[in-house]
Amino acid sequence: MTQEERIDMLSNIANGLSKVMGSETEVAVHDLKEMKLSYVANGYITERQAGCALDEDVSKSIEKLSDEDGHLVGYESRTTKGKKLRASHMLFRDENGEPAAMLCINQDTATMDSIVQYLENSIRIHVHEDAEEDLVLGGDDYVQKMTQEVILKTAEEMNPAELATKDGKIELLRRLRKQGVFNVKDIIPFVCKVISVSQATLYNYLRDLRNEESLEPIERLKVK
Repeated sequence: MTQEERIDMLSNIANGLSKVMGSETEVAVHDLKEMKLSYVANGYITERQAGCALDEDVSKSIEKLSDEDGHLVGYESRTTKGKKLRASHMLFRDENGEPAAMLCINQDTATMDSIVQYLENSIRIHVHEDAEEDLVLGGDDYVQKMTQEVILKTAEEMNPAELATKDGKIELLRRLRKQGVFNVKDIIPFVCKVISVSQATLYNYLRDLRNEESLEPIERLKVK
């Protein structure tokens, strides 16, 4: 299959998905060979048009954080104007196994969020909320936000009792490294909060991992 045929096929699929999912969902096809947006339905959601350039760093991060099927599904994103979206990405490779195209589905959740909020307000009796520090780092940086959710999801997949031990924490770090988490800028403090250790302890754990695997130098992971 040529790249043109691949893009045409995915564009046709994207067109059909947009009809199924409705006007509050943008469906786009990214050409990762040309690094451009080749097709977009309901582009008014993100105010993008076919032909606009893609952010190479974002594309590479999606590739690293996607699962074994090349999917990264249901992560929070935002438009340039701050509108919250539920973003899903599906990666397609060429005959040589190289990233060739990506199908992206961006769902505007405003209507659903309003319904959920209405229902919560309707059934709430009284809630005491303890003031706790939010684990999510500030800012709307898309790549960092996705990475934070990947970290939390990976931690949730492990036994809480296991995560309370050194071996369990090192196992989590091993899984996160394989997903490319430590390539994301300033992510170390967030990982420390998730596993409740200091940065010094985290670096010690990574050094323990380095005895088993060929890791990058620890100095490259430190927050500058």
